[in-house]
Amino acid sequence: MTIKSACFTGPRASKMPYDEKCVYHEKLEQVLKEQIIKLIRVGVSEFYTGGQTGIDTLAAFLVIGIKQELGTTANLHLVLPYRNMQAGFSALQKDDFDCIEGSADTVACLNETYTPVCYRERNRYMVEKSDYLIGVADTVKPYSGTHMAINLARKKGIEIIIINPITFEIMREQK
Repeated sequence: MTIKSACFTGPRASKMPYDEKCVYHEKLEQVLKEQIIKLIRVGVSEFYTGGQTGIDTLAAFLVIGIKQELGTTANLHLVLPYRNMQAGFSALQKDDFDCIEGSADTVACLNETYTPVCYRERNRYMVEKSDYLIGVADTVKPYSGTHMAINLARKKGIEIIIINPITFEIMREQK
């Protein structure tokens, strides 16, 4: 049996069009959860997230919750672009990071220190390990990490699922 995997991409908390207490965030959480469950039902068991605030954090908590809720064997893999990347997070964001790190099935740290290309390397690592990419984006800025991850997924030919955080429409790009 082939192991299937997925990774996540999307904006950091500071780049989201609304904050976590907004009703729109609750709707995004619901739609993202539904997409994760659909992937689990088609055999995806490995989920890669990049450890940043925003979508990375939301996706990680959803995988952790779904794993407990459904009793699945889904695995969460935390992929850090560099060691101690959470140093610049707020106290609450650090607590979230620590919880995710402690709950992850594996933690991969790709660099000892920050480099100008470390986030690009992290995105490439996650896409290379994945059969699916779930992205959250309304408009994708050409030089954003989300844009770069989606383009890497297109080049690899994996299935892409993009959730619009404003309309909650889902766009799929098949292999």
